[in-house]
Amino acid sequence: MALAIVKFATSTVFLIVLFANTYICLCRCPPQEYEALLSFNITLTFPAGYGYEWANGTDCCKWYRIECDEHKNHVVEIRWMPDRNGYGAEGGIMSDNLCKFPSLTGIVISDVGLIGNLPSCLGNLHFLEDIIIEYNGLGGGCPPLLTSMPVEIDLMSAPSWGLPSSIKLLSFSLNHELTISEIFFRNLTNLWRLSLSNSTLNISTSWIPNFQLSELELVSCQMDGQIPPWISTQFSLYSLKLADNGLVGEIPSWLWAMAASFDELNISQNHLHGSLFPNGPNSGIGILDVSSNALSENIPSEWPALTKLICLMII
Repeated sequence: MALAIVKFATSTVFLIVLFANTYICLCRCPPQEYEALLSFNITLTFPAGYGYEWANGTDCCKWYRIECDEHKNHVVEIRWMPDRNGYGAEGGIMSDNLCKFPSLTGIVISDVGLIGNLPSCLGNLHFLEDIIIEYNGLGGGCPPLLTSMPVEIDLMSAPSWGLPSSIKLLSFSLNHELTISEIFFRNLTNLWRLSLSNSTLNISTSWIPNFQLSELELVSCQMDGQIPPWISTQFSLYSLKLADNGLVGEIPSWLWAMAASFDELNISQNHLHGSLFPNGPNSGIGILDVSSNALSENIPSEWPALTKLICLMII
């Protein structure tokens, strides 16, 4: 097989010629990105009628769930997830090949059975904004070498690891074997949505994030302590879910004050005690779930003040 690269004014095209059968394929995406996708293809399984275009010699910009920049032809989005009928790619092994897409802005890999550890080179993807890797089998730590180190460690004695500051949306929910330390977030200044449900968190109580979240979901994270005080630094929150964590102690007054501007608060299935809105229910909250706790009272006398409440669970 002979490989020639031809450059046009608006795009880069590489030409694959198979002399045995004179087959010719024009492929828009760069060779490195093409080869990286092919390496994923080896570990993926597609149901009948899906993913047939994932093959040697075909244009990877036209592959199933792959999107390229229409001007430079770099891969900008990888989206593997079942369709509305539940069909899609299955399997896959996480590897450093994910870092070979320098223009990547979005990764969505949901419910395909992906296994392996997150590669440390993700920090090199400076345009990456959304990472959604949910309902898979990722394991290990983030980063694996740092989760067992003391919190007081000098971050300059530590390996260079972290996500790019461009990240805005991050979800690793329902991977079950993932351990995440606060060092994982050290570069994130633009993050607004964070979902880590069913992960194990190794985060100091004195940690103060560099970001301001609007949505936070930490369900079934085995936190086993008081409601994390760092949440009180998130002044833009409108959705907070902390259900099923074994949280103990009194619901802090700062949380009730913040809840006045929430659309949703779910702190159910914990061991929390205290009163509902101890300073009065002057709140615009829409969904409130405090069920399966040990609250000292059920409904405050000023309940009509909760004018936007559409769903309440307290038992």
